[in-house]
Amino acid sequence: MNSIKENKFWLSKLLNNENTKAYTYLGLAIIFFLVFLLYPLIFSLILSFHEWSGFSQNPFEEFVGLSHYVKMFQDKIFYTSLKNTTMFAFVILIGQNVVGLSLALFLFYGKIRGSVLWRSIIFFPTLLSSVIVGLVWRRIFMGDGLLNIIWQNFHPESEGFLYLSNRITPIFVVMLVNIWQWSGYNMVLYYAGLQGVDNELVEAAKIDGATWLQTIKSVVIPQLSRTISLCIILNIIGSFKGFDLIYIITGGGPDHSSEVLASQIYYESFSMFGPNRMGYASAIAVVLTIIVVVFAIIRIRIDRRFE
Repeated sequence: MNSIKENKFWLSKLLNNENTKAYTYLGLAIIFFLVFLLYPLIFSLILSFHEWSGFSQNPFEEFVGLSHYVKMFQDKIFYTSLKNTTMFAFVILIGQNVVGLSLALFLFYGKIRGSVLWRSIIFFPTLLSSVIVGLVWRRIFMGDGLLNIIWQNFHPESEGFLYLSNRITPIFVVMLVNIWQWSGYNMVLYYAGLQGVDNELVEAAKIDGATWLQTIKSVVIPQLSRTISLCIILNIIGSFKGFDLIYIITGGGPDHSSEVLASQIYYESFSMFGPNRMGYASAIAVVLTIIVVVFAIIRIRIDRRFE
């Protein structure tokens, strides 16, 4: 009986120990990292050197070396996906940061009534499922969608525009929807950053005769450097791995014209079901991972240099 009480006592003491709690939380984080991040990454890297249709029990039966990587750089669809991904990342990076920062400055310094309400409304799209957002906007941009209905009301003789049925506009439609949905997230980050800006410097700039734009450029934005860096890294990573809106709105079409690397990975992995496809998709995933890591490292080094 005494031994049971002693065991309970020591167990209770162990569980309530601060070091035990710390190691428990750290251990859970490490397990999550190993199982859901490191293992899939290593598995994809090894699989990119093998052939696997996705059906056999052993994914590493046939080693093919660098053949998937050679095939990748001979694949026209890959180059289209890479071009679209780069353009998508650049436009999203500029669009989300310009819109998000502009909205944050307007709501923070504009003394707008109901600022909290407006921030909530602007942030609300980020809480919506990208699938729902994609379905709604796809319906708006379809040939018989809302935009063409409005256009034809003013121009009855016109047949409207085929926003999703040509090779040029679909990728820009997805960019527009992405900026609409996620600019509110950047706005919240910038708004939080503005609360740490030294208002004495802002007032001093005004007294010295600086215009509002000069004050924003020379006083406010330099103090937002860390927030800007965070938004840029998040936007780059998010845009390079973007898949859901592309898949829902355009499906990568027409004829792969709006394909990005993430959607091509899905296309090669689950839509073809042919030999070599899972290994080939893994090779594309490895390249995509390298691109994201390189961009993140460049951004971090730039920040350190300016610091």
